[in-house]
Amino acid sequence: MARAEPHILFVCHEMPPCAVGGSGSAVMTSARACRDRGYQVTIAGLYEEDSVDDFEGIQVYRTARSRSPVASGHLGRLRLRALLRRIHRERPIDLIESQDYLGLLLPLGGRDSPAVITRLDANNALFSMLGGVRRKPRLVRCERRQMLRSDCLVAPSRFCASETRRLLGLPDRLPVHVVYYPVDTDLFRPGERLANRILYAGTLTRRKGVFPLVEALVRLAAERPELEVILVGKDGLEGPARASVKGELQARVPAEVRDRFRFLPPMPRDELASLVRTATLGIYPSLAETFCLVVAETLACGVPVVSSRMGPIPEIVQDGDSGLLVEPGSAEEILAAARTLLADPERAASMGRKGREHVVANFSVERWLETKIPLYEAILAGESGARDPAGREEGD
Repeated sequence: MARAEPHILFVCHEMPPCAVGGSGSAVMTSARACRDRGYQVTIAGLYEEDSVDDFEGIQVYRTARSRSPVASGHLGRLRLRALLRRIHRERPIDLIESQDYLGLLLPLGGRDSPAVITRLDANNALFSMLGGVRRKPRLVRCERRQMLRSDCLVAPSRFCASETRRLLGLPDRLPVHVVYYPVDTDLFRPGERLANRILYAGTLTRRKGVFPLVEALVRLAAERPELEVILVGKDGLEGPARASVKGELQARVPAEVRDRFRFLPPMPRDELASLVRTATLGIYPSLAETFCLVVAETLACGVPVVSSRMGPIPEIVQDGDSGLLVEPGSAEEILAAARTLLADPERAASMGRKGREHVVANFSVERWLETKIPLYEAILAGESGARDPAGREEGD
């Protein structure tokens, strides 16, 4: 039976000071919201070394990743599983929320094993279909097994829910609840936008569409001498040689415009929010996503976006209303969309206002609480696989 103050543990591998992506940002916002609602909250994950520290009153347990060149992923899961069991012995956990790509990690086993929510946000079956990673049949089987053994499945978009069900052949009896990632609309709020600043924020990897993005922005910078381009994010190391994507992108920027391109490392969330507020527009031409939190955060700042017409993005961006959607991988369409918004500041400002309204209505922390807390309560009450209390499932 759940205690008066249920203990929720979020599995997350992106807590500061390491680089924080969309999944990590969503976990931090969710953890704060649960803490403020009176839940006991803990975060645990795989990091460079073992430690226990504090994040705004929330304990964060870190266990070291395996450095073995063989089966490092499996060894890391075993270490994390051992850590969760230790935490559970010391401070019994009622509910664990974990990612889908940690197959075979959960449940912990035993009579008093915590309930498990599996969050569908990076499974191998989906990302291999989208072209983001190589398909690994054993990992796909492990992920599917964890999903089938979970008390509840949640997805950050209707696209993620429906495609994961299709690709893994999940039975109809197992509902997948759509709970969008929460956006901190107090942190990501409108500010003073500059006239000629284009922003990209995210890991520099091929699946984020950064090569056609830079190709388009080089041409745009040649047309507009006043244009400033800022790319913020962790360098992706790709291929057998682990080659620097950042280095390759920088090499593609000609000397004539190089001084107007800035490549910045990952930064704390408050600094990123301050930077986003100043952008004329944000461009995020990703090729593979399950939600894309930074698009919603940019809209929350009243900044219009150019993004890909793919996957979950149309659930976030209202094409022609809060931004412009382009064909994935098309530098020509990215360039045309950016030209359109830069040439019409009034339309761009109107899109930004509508974008914030849409985010506040659909992706705010308050909206997340309305959707997620009843789901937590149903699971803690023993209603395994309970019907979505908000009435939103993947077909809605």
